[in-house]
Amino acid sequence: MAGRRSGETQLRNDQIFAEWSQKPDLPAIAAKYGLSPQRVGQIIAQYNPDLETEHERALLKGGLWNLIHQIQDVIDQPGYKLAPNGRYATDDEGFAVPDTTAKIEAMKVKGGVYKQIAQLVGAEKVVPKQLSVEFTVAEQQKNAAIAAERAKLEALARQAGVKPPGVVPGEVLPAIEPPGQPAA
Repeated sequence: MAGRRSGETQLRNDQIFAEWSQKPDLPAIAAKYGLSPQRVGQIIAQYNPDLETEHERALLKGGLWNLIHQIQDVIDQPGYKLAPNGRYATDDEGFAVPDTTAKIEAMKVKGGVYKQIAQLVGAEKVVPKQLSVEFTVAEQQKNAAIAAERAKLEALARQAGVKPPGVVPGEVLPAIEPPGQPAA
């Protein structure tokens, strides 16, 4: 029965994937279980739907490198700008003007492809976006609690007939003399 795993092996693989999910350190996990880092990577790939077989990953990586070479051709020879009349745009000396916009856009695409290759080979870990929703909810709850407490204290002060402390609008405060100098 090739392809069937024992319960112990399945449990080990589950533990390996759980540890990798917490801290993706293949060499450390491999050393802990007495496996090679490549084998640990294969086990993780079985659990992760984003990771396909090594063959498919290699094909994708090869395709991305091919794309890099094609993009480099556009960067090296971007073509020429066209004038509104459909002819090549020329400079003051009558030479055709290279299309720098195409060159810049090709460089941007090349950077994105390099990033995809880095993610594919594991050199760059995909960082999930952190949402600030929790912070804004907490901020709103804090502000509501402060407003409720302030209203409760003001109601108690009104019942006691006490004016809340503070500065009276338009009041001029006396200047405070620095220590060690006599008051004038």
